[in-house]
Amino acid sequence: MVLIAAPCTNSTLLTVSMQRTYRRRLEHVLLYCQGCSHDLVGTKTRTNKPWLSHETTAILEYKSATKVRGDQVERKRLQSVFRAKAKADRETYLTRILDDVEEG
Repeated sequence: MVLIAAPCTNSTLLTVSMQRTYRRRLEHVLLYCQGCSHDLVGTKTRTNKPWLSHETTAILEYKSATKVRGDQVERKRLQSVFRAKAKADRETYLTRILDDVEEG
């Protein structure tokens, strides 16, 4: 059994099961804080490709994760999905800019 010092007022040592409970609760608090900060602040968009939507960026991140895992079949599938969504996003972005120019 591994014992570690925990942030207790009386400097007691925690058992492994108590450590797991403490870590689990701490993870829940951290996830809650991350969710709140994401809701309040949002995410940073790519400045070099502003036409990419958040969904397309998420596909790109997932594709990167499959590359790390070594799943080439899924990566290839996601590559074609990414290309199609990026093309549609760019078309939407350019159409929106063109409409703004025509109005103003």
